[in-house]
Amino acid sequence: MPLWLHIGSPKTGSSALQIFLQKNQSILGENGFQYVTPRKNMASSNQLAAAIRGRRGLNPSDVAKKIFRRFEQNSQSDFILSSEELFLSPAKSLRNVLAPHIDRGVLEINIVLYLRRQDLFMESFFSQRRKTGLFSGEISEFVERFRTRELDYETLLEEWQVAFPEAVIHLRRFERERLKNGDIVDDFLDVIGMTNKLGDLERQKDVNIHPTRDIINLMDMIANTKSFNPALIYRKLETLGIPDTGASRRHMSDEFREQILSDYAASNSRVCHRFFPGESSLFSTKAIAKDNRPATTLSPELQEVLSKIFIAIGELHRNKLHQVKSLPSSSKKQTEN
Repeated sequence: MPLWLHIGSPKTGSSALQIFLQKNQSILGENGFQYVTPRKNMASSNQLAAAIRGRRGLNPSDVAKKIFRRFEQNSQSDFILSSEELFLSPAKSLRNVLAPHIDRGVLEINIVLYLRRQDLFMESFFSQRRKTGLFSGEISEFVERFRTRELDYETLLEEWQVAFPEAVIHLRRFERERLKNGDIVDDFLDVIGMTNKLGDLERQKDVNIHPTRDIINLMDMIANTKSFNPALIYRKLETLGIPDTGASRRHMSDEFREQILSDYAASNSRVCHRFFPGESSLFSTKAIAKDNRPATTLSPELQEVLSKIFIAIGELHRNKLHQVKSLPSSSKKQTEN
């Protein structure tokens, strides 16, 4: 039975795809596919990637057992597992975790990987990490973290092929003109052989829109208070609607962008020759449109005021929590009510 292992990468429409797969599990099942996650209410298997990377205090083997439990209940279906965070995880570690289930089920492994031009990937990923408070610093520092593995696609693909030598790697390029119907969901369904089988089911568009640099500056201020979770606050902001402040969404200079493309030109060419013989380049070489909007629309004075407001709110929040913790149990219940 085939195992379709969608490993990302981040910032290639994974969230939209996962939401689609989760919402349409019953119809997928009717067409011979099972979309599995550690729990039914989860949209992805990112928990497995987190466990493999030693996060959240999770045991990778336990998470894998939860995922494969559903497979064992219906072993006649194709099996879809999706996590863009697996792209950031050691392929060998994933193989070790999945090995008992792969061997027992005699699975035919298909690895589906979407890649994005390195400069565009880094700029989008940097914005994602900054807005959720997972990284603070300049984009040059951020890029350095990924230079030797995640940005060298030739090295990365070799790592996955060594870890899963029996797997078929389906390499896709996250460029709208290359995706089937310009849509990540249609493209993935085409890869796994479900073209036109699901009709015009609703897709969720515009997941994880890039914020302006104004918004990222504000999220930095919130993160600096050490009192609130920027990721939770940002998700709430998204539900309320985030206006376009008029600031730029760009973080990378033209010179830095050109340097990144130059650094990986040779390896990209070899990947192109291997997976797309006859084509002249792995990615589109079109220049990025100029963005002449200002880096920020917030004056230095306003930024200082906002920063102090967030610090004050954070201190009040911590004091309130301290007061509640100091109350007797009966008083705590009254306060919570």
